[in-house]
Amino acid sequence: MKARTTSLSHSASSRRRGGRRSGFSPAVRHQILRIEAIAIFIAALTGILCGLVSIWLEALIPTSFVESHSGFVHCVCVVLINIAVSIFEVNGMYLTAVVCAFRLTVCTNPKLYPQDAEREFLARSIARAALQVGHRKDKIFGIDPMKGSPRLVLFLTYLMFKGKRYMLKFLLKLLIKRVLWRAAAKSALSLIVLPINGVMNAWNLRNVMLNCRVCIIGPPCAIDVLEVFFLEDGSFSPQQRVDYICAMGCNLVCKRSVPPNLEIMLDHMRHRWITPKLWPVSEGCICASNSQESCPVHLLDDIDRFIVALELYASHGDAKLSGGLAARQHIRNVFFLLIVALIINGKLDWVERRLYFRVCQATKVQARWTDILRLKDDFVKGKGIHVDTVYALIVEIDHSEANSRVPLREALTYFWNRISGLLA
Repeated sequence: MKARTTSLSHSASSRRRGGRRSGFSPAVRHQILRIEAIAIFIAALTGILCGLVSIWLEALIPTSFVESHSGFVHCVCVVLINIAVSIFEVNGMYLTAVVCAFRLTVCTNPKLYPQDAEREFLARSIARAALQVGHRKDKIFGIDPMKGSPRLVLFLTYLMFKGKRYMLKFLLKLLIKRVLWRAAAKSALSLIVLPINGVMNAWNLRNVMLNCRVCIIGPPCAIDVLEVFFLEDGSFSPQQRVDYICAMGCNLVCKRSVPPNLEIMLDHMRHRWITPKLWPVSEGCICASNSQESCPVHLLDDIDRFIVALELYASHGDAKLSGGLAARQHIRNVFFLLIVALIINGKLDWVERRLYFRVCQATKVQARWTDILRLKDDFVKGKGIHVDTVYALIVEIDHSEANSRVPLREALTYFWNRISGLLA
């Protein structure tokens, strides 16, 4: 396969972005792992101790009471004991998660924002991750993350949303994960339940701490990446700025949620660009308003329209369309934002993979999905995002790549991430 790599611009801004990486030192990363290991150990210990307490309380039920009443009454007593113990267990898990998330924040010393609203947003996103509250799914800046979702997904999302509001999700998780399986195992060997409970708690809190870590290390990376990207803002045309926000919007549609790191990026782009001078404001455009409804002019969450626009740019090579950057350089910037938006959430799925391959096929760019997965892993580990490493993944080829087959191992990973997300 013949490939050619387009050289970066030799401007002063390109020289400045060569060494930019928003990550942490090995000592800080080691401290992060130590805090998370302590949280996981406490979670496992809590599960074992609560299991022992549950067994002890069940043993206190008098034998005469069991013999004089039916088996159903005894099962009800066992379930009530498990519910009471599980309430303390879940509260202990959440308390551990919040305390360790606070320690992670102190350890990483993230950049504090000058605006109180931004500080509140950062604290709220970390708290939501620690308490296992999902990302927002409502519209933001006219972008609907649930656009095009199957009706079954929308229905399940609606049920989950109602469950979060009325504690139904908490009760279901309590009964399924902490009560029913334990009551069933009680009829076999109660001691077998102890390591199972400990492992489940440890696995659950590991996912929680991972989400907290992403919410803590993500904002500094997002802001630093945008600072580098905005160095060439004066060369962008208004329509090109629309394409850049469309790249973010299509990514949100694939994620079916609004992760806080992407929300920060989108908010900074919106406040910088949505002005009469920098944004193509035309009749019917509502982007400059405070409304969260979709703009009928720009359609920032339309994936098909976004792909068609990229195909148009790819057909013009180095030509300039409506001023601004050349078409080839504009495509590189779109890919840069798309890759950053993919990895900065710390999780990838086959839906996002399909979007990436569609964009690669439309623009005749080599698909480097394995390298993107590696960058995502480095970001999650706290190594930050190296700007030049991201640009190095954008390699033009002479023909479109149609092979987007998902390897079996990768497909199993995506499937497991979906299942673990539902159980967490």
